[in-house]
Amino acid sequence: MTKTHQQTEKQSATPERKTSGEAERGRMKYGVAFRTAGSAGQIGDLLEQHCSGRWHIILCDLKTENGVKELKVMFELEADKNAFKRLVTGTSGRSSAA
Repeated sequence: MTKTHQQTEKQSATPERKTSGEAERGRMKYGVAFRTAGSAGQIGDLLEQHCSGRWHIILCDLKTENGVKELKVMFELEADKNAFKRLVTGTSGRSSAA
């Protein structure tokens, strides 16, 4: 294993289903925008546990005075989007996440 490969392997310890790059994000058809005081890492853990397709988290805005982040999560699968909306709202009905 080359040094470059080792460095890349360490840096890419993120889940395989998490995506990066413009081309990959372009394939994500379904999105949920929401606000949270939680960390993006916590959201990533939730996605990893409950999503079967690819997903991507986008930080849209950060309110430093209260720590609230506006995030958008893009999904490859509509079923993952719907499951995520139920998880973040704690309901199976209509969510405030768009």
